[in-house]
Amino acid sequence: MTFDGRIEAEFTVPSSIEVSATNSGGGPTVVSLTAGTYYLSDFVTHLVARLNAVRTPATWSGSVSTGASGTGQVTLNWSGDDDETYSIAWTDADTPALLGFAGDLTAVAHDMASVGTKQARGLWIPDHPLRLDTNTPRAPIVTDAMACVSPRGEVTTLVGNTFYRHTGLLYSNVAESRIWEAVATIANASWERFWSDAQLGQGDISWFTSGSRLRIYDHLGRELGAEANGGTGVDGWVASRGPFDLEVKRSDSTWAGHWRIEIPELISSG
Repeated sequence: MTFDGRIEAEFTVPSSIEVSATNSGGGPTVVSLTAGTYYLSDFVTHLVARLNAVRTPATWSGSVSTGASGTGQVTLNWSGDDDETYSIAWTDADTPALLGFAGDLTAVAHDMASVGTKQARGLWIPDHPLRLDTNTPRAPIVTDAMACVSPRGEVTTLVGNTFYRHTGLLYSNVAESRIWEAVATIANASWERFWSDAQLGQGDISWFTSGSRLRIYDHLGRELGAEANGGTGVDGWVASRGPFDLEVKRSDSTWAGHWRIEIPELISSG
């Protein structure tokens, strides 16, 4: 059985990031990307939008393979004129590393998809049900409210701030190929790689920082906290309580075939 569900980590694209694109016999043309914070799916959408805006004919497309049976690989394509080709040259090291491409896309036949040889970074696909202390779409509110009782028994409650919290996130039996990089079926598909990049900030992509915000989707494709803010959801969750090192437990102490991923608490300011 396969399950929907994934975790994406936020990263920051610095200024002056560009790609060089050629298609339909024209180019190469410099395509500037907009500096700012992104999650992987949003960044791929932005890259395609910039290609279509700058390097016509505007028939560029792209996607990330997620959902049930998703591989986490990025696909880019240009479906323009017959008998023409397209090329994308990366002008920095972080962009292709993030997207899972080993090198430039050179003279690819039109409408021939280019698929990353590795899984994209800032993405983890557990292929396992997500369990929580409450339901996925909910956005439980936590507050610093304090009640004071007067000598006459009158109660005054003061509220300063509120935020959202989920507790008890658990994937109880994840296959080792999605935990340890050394046995990953596709390079970068492991929890080890994801956690090092997005929570420890120790990967080779400078766009990630320690404690990156997370977007989390359960095995039914529902986003964590989707009901917050009138149904627009929250702008990411932060793991506020450890383990912050790569502490992964066996699902059964006698067998190393499946592993437990636990995040005790997730916090969002909204």
